[in-house]
Amino acid sequence: MSIIKLHLLILLCIITTTECYRTSFQQSSYADQQGESTYTIMLCPQGDSKVAGRTTPDGAERGVTRLWAEQIKKALEENNPNIRVVFSHNLGEHIGQKEKANFANRLQINLFISLLCYTTDNLSISLYCYGNKNSCMMVQPKKLSFCPYNLAYTFSASITPQYTNLIYNNFLHNPQLKNIAIQQPIYAPLNCLMGIKAPAIAIEAGLKQSQDWRYYVRAVTEALHSLMEQLL
Repeated sequence: MSIIKLHLLILLCIITTTECYRTSFQQSSYADQQGESTYTIMLCPQGDSKVAGRTTPDGAERGVTRLWAEQIKKALEENNPNIRVVFSHNLGEHIGQKEKANFANRLQINLFISLLCYTTDNLSISLYCYGNKNSCMMVQPKKLSFCPYNLAYTFSASITPQYTNLIYNNFLHNPQLKNIAIQQPIYAPLNCLMGIKAPAIAIEAGLKQSQDWRYYVRAVTEALHSLMEQLL
């Protein structure tokens, strides 16, 4: 094999893998000035400066999910100083999913939440996690190695379903959602969850009117707060 071909092969391997996939996923935290552990949640509102997303009752998905994410961040950080919430991208910024994944993996976040919404005749909320129903049986990579971008989820495949089910059960028992259809979790290879090493979950809200996203702020906040309390 010529030197040029060898260099091209190495470059291809780098392109088809994502940063920071060299060790298995472990729950990490950093200590604040008081020595208490802080867990990091990354919120990824669907849409950006170039991609408006799906149509909502009075606009586009990107506007609604950004408002939703900002309110969730505010509520989470006000109620629990041990939770840090960051966004996958800034308002007005355009970056691809691979860049979001690299950002999340470099930060060593504890949880990645993608927020989506769409127009429907009935209010509903759905949960998605990357992979399939057999994902939890996959062996987590242990040794130093690069992992293909589409297999990054295997690093947390054993715990992502647990997190998803905890959120789902919290929704089921939340009186605020009694008139909202709560869909069972779905395993799917969603692009918005691809490449994330930490547990990655998508929460999709069905809206009838433009302000219906407000119904889901407190419910999602309480579910995430409850989940993080079990980890802290």
